[in-house]
Amino acid sequence: MWIGDAVRMRYAKMYISKFNGEGKGKALDVGCGEGFYKSIIEEANYEYVGFDPVPRAPFPTIKGFVEDLPFSDNEFNLVIAFDILEELIEEGPPLREIYRVLKPGGVLLLHTPNKNQTHILVQPLDNPAHKKIGYAENELMKLLCAFRDMKIMPSFGPLQCVAWELAYCRVNNIPVDVNKLVDFDEEKYKNLGWLVVCKK
Repeated sequence: MWIGDAVRMRYAKMYISKFNGEGKGKALDVGCGEGFYKSIIEEANYEYVGFDPVPRAPFPTIKGFVEDLPFSDNEFNLVIAFDILEELIEEGPPLREIYRVLKPGGVLLLHTPNKNQTHILVQPLDNPAHKKIGYAENELMKLLCAFRDMKIMPSFGPLQCVAWELAYCRVNNIPVDVNKLVDFDEEKYKNLGWLVVCKK
């Protein structure tokens, strides 16, 4: 598991179990990949539905694109959309689809990179899967304006950033200059990502 996966898993564990107070709900994991969050979602007593354009998980996954979700209106109590927004050419249609399939009062749990993020040890190469480098907080508020009770929180602090970059350097055989840690001004740090919690 990558450091980023571990950080997002931490937030998934923190928040998913809070939303299902009315018995068994139904949760959609958009861009589910290998299904990192399936066990957490099921432990919170949701019926899990995995959805991905390229199914890789060892369980049945519905194949398709988020711009055209093959689900009924108001079907899900919870939608998880972790690190998919930055891979989309246009965010409007997918977010409208997510809104459509959520029940009134249903929760969207979203994660995406911060476009203004600070790196401490190394500047990573651009991810070819990303159509955008990320979003500023005000951009997310505008994109998600149809939702209510929105909370936008930093998901990576300086220590998580260092852990992420050390792993990145190790995988890519990049020497680590520890003087960058000594000289780093923490007050200038901008978090790597945003966690968004909002309701329909």
